[in-house]
Amino acid sequence: MPAAGSGSTPSGALTGSAAIDVIKATAGRQWQTDLARTMNYVPNETTLAGVIADEESTAATAAGAARGRATPSSPLRVDVEADNPHQAASECRPAGRDHARAARAASGRITEAVEPH
Repeated sequence: MPAAGSGSTPSGALTGSAAIDVIKATAGRQWQTDLARTMNYVPNETTLAGVIADEESTAATAAGAARGRATPSSPLRVDVEADNPHQAASECRPAGRDHARAARAASGRITEAVEPH
C-alpha cells in the first residue's frame, strides 16, 4: 500500500472519478426512485414523493418531510429513541388494539420529549 500523500492509488481501488460516479448514481433520481419503491423509503427529493403515493405510511412521512416534520431535529431526540413510543403504537394493530389511540399517545410522548422544557 502506498504511503499517505504519495499520489498513487492502490491496485483495485476506485479512482476519484469512479468514486464520484458511485456517489452520483446513489444520490440520483433513478436510484432514489428504485430505493423508495422497493424499500418504502422516503425519497431524497420532494419531487419524487409521487413514486411512493401508493404506500400510505411512507407517503404520509414524505408529506411530513416536505414540511420539515419527518423527524424532529432536536438533541432531545435521543430520549425518544430510548423510550421508543413508535414500537408500542406499531404493535397495536397486529394485537387488535386501537392503533389510532396508540399513535396519538406516541405522538404526544414524542412531542413532550423533544420540546424544550
